[in-house]
Amino acid sequence: MSPCLPDETDVVIIGGGPVGLTASQLLDRFRIAHVVVEAQDQPNEHPQAHFINTRSMEIFRELGLEATIREAAAPLDEWRHHVYATALAGERPAPSFRGASPDPVLGLVDHFPSGPDHRISPSWECNLSQPLLQGLLRAAVDRSRRATLLTGWRADLNEDRYGVEVGLRPTAGGRAHRMRCRYVVCADGARSGSRDRLGIARVQRTPTLQHLLNIHFISPALAERLRHRPAAMLYFVYSPHGIGVFVNHSLARGEFVLQRPYYPPFEDPEDFDRRTCARMIDKIVGLPTGADIRSIRTWRLEAWVAGHFQSRDGRCFLVGDAAHQILPAGGFGMNTGIAEVHNLAWKLARALQTETDDAGGDAQALLATYDAERRPVAEEAIALSRVNYESTLRAAAVIGLDWRAARWMQKTLEGLPLPMAWRRKLFRAGIWLGLSQIWLLDGSNPIGQFRRRRFNDLMKTPGKMLPMRFPRQDLGVVYHRGWLAVEPAAGHPSSAPASRAAFETGARLPHFWLRPSGGGSHSILSSLDLCTRGARGHAVPVHTLLLFGRDAFATRDWAASIDPRFAPFEVVRICESGVRESHADFVRADSDGLVPPPAVLLRPDGYLSWVAPLPRRQAQAA
Repeated sequence: MSPCLPDETDVVIIGGGPVGLTASQLLDRFRIAHVVVEAQDQPNEHPQAHFINTRSMEIFRELGLEATIREAAAPLDEWRHHVYATALAGERPAPSFRGASPDPVLGLVDHFPSGPDHRISPSWECNLSQPLLQGLLRAAVDRSRRATLLTGWRADLNEDRYGVEVGLRPTAGGRAHRMRCRYVVCADGARSGSRDRLGIARVQRTPTLQHLLNIHFISPALAERLRHRPAAMLYFVYSPHGIGVFVNHSLARGEFVLQRPYYPPFEDPEDFDRRTCARMIDKIVGLPTGADIRSIRTWRLEAWVAGHFQSRDGRCFLVGDAAHQILPAGGFGMNTGIAEVHNLAWKLARALQTETDDAGGDAQALLATYDAERRPVAEEAIALSRVNYESTLRAAAVIGLDWRAARWMQKTLEGLPLPMAWRRKLFRAGIWLGLSQIWLLDGSNPIGQFRRRRFNDLMKTPGKMLPMRFPRQDLGVVYHRGWLAVEPAAGHPSSAPASRAAFETGARLPHFWLRPSGGGSHSILSSLDLCTRGARGHAVPVHTLLLFGRDAFATRDWAASIDPRFAPFEVVRICESGVRESHADFVRADSDGLVPPPAVLLRPDGYLSWVAPLPRRQAQAA
């Protein structure tokens, strides 16, 4: 039975992955009627993204979903490490160099040596497989009164200056439907038909660096073996039988993904059937795993960004993988997309409420800031992911696995005037010879000892191994162009301090704890919760003017100086801990080292549009 489809709605979201579903939840928060169109009937069970960074968890906190997501995720101790090894079957997972020991573990990195840093955020990172996250988000959308979720439908679009006509057709066949909306959010993935329809070109940032097999499997036996040692999110395994990265999606379910390079035309993905992949997993791991292969996919390691994130007529917006493809080293793809829809949703809500009142002027100017603010951040994530990818190559090179040798052999054999069958045999022989370097690491020979020492030295050198956490890309993004009251100083789009956030125009509001001025520790909240609090009781997203200290309350009428573009806004007065101020709404709960300015203007997405300069005596103290 076909669902009852509206003829008109405010927003259509094309794509029901994590980014599109998060966009739906954000629009629901702003009471915007919308339709989510997803081609698949059920969420894809093949895991892709899994690492949810702190900023994404803050957004889920804002939506009331953080606790649900964390409950479904693995505990931190099951994924806080990266492990580098020649096999996963060894009995002694020593994190340091052990001389002539045949220990297969080359190194172990703990990315949370002190646990989550609650000084910078009330939230922290999470490891949850994408299908599970998608299921939780879809359930939340199903509960919404303002969202219509269409699964098993495809969408086409035709944009004009006044809106978008969306053509809907069921994938299983049936009656098509046409719908009119005012805006479209295109979240339909890297092969986005919407992007092509809008004529937005992709700008290549890296060529194809590698072809990868992505093998999803279940192995309780492997999970049980890894559970009794420092567990990791990623296991970089350099085996004489093959190399690959094992991604731990859940030890409780025994769910893993093996990422293994392959080399066309000398290796054909069709040759890697389920039985072949199961045997390959056993050889690389070093013991029988009983791997139950669930799915096998191929993909190309490359990076690109859309030339524009907003369409020519300004009614359609690209988000997530439709807007960019980022190398997977660093886990930026999904998290960048979630931050994008968080930036866009409140702007859409405000534009929907105001564009008829101001003839579209301020509304269109506001929407244009989405591209200005978010495309530089995506470009930076692409550049950083390339640096991260090269760090993984560096780690392999010091133990004798230089990717340049494999690339040279591939290029050389492609040009030889020999039958393909011969060239494939030569290629396999070359790969076997390269992998045989690993045997040197398992003995007491001088070459193996030297390479282990080099690997150990590399691990001790800051910035040389692949990190798991990226404070600047996560919480340190600073917008230098966009919806700001003043233009901040030019600089890098992620120039905020990595260790501790600051009050800076274009940056995220720093986290600090607050109590209502009337007292009561049970009602403590984070400064980040002020955005959610400010949205209550308003028909449009509101800015919040935060006033700090007695000087801000008594000596200046800050509200009168705010540009009308930022109205409506709420005024919230905050005084320091231990200071009694009858006009204060909140009291800082502790002394956290932050030096607040007299006033700041907080956007609905938690970023600062304006920061008042510190008085001279405060600036000198800071």
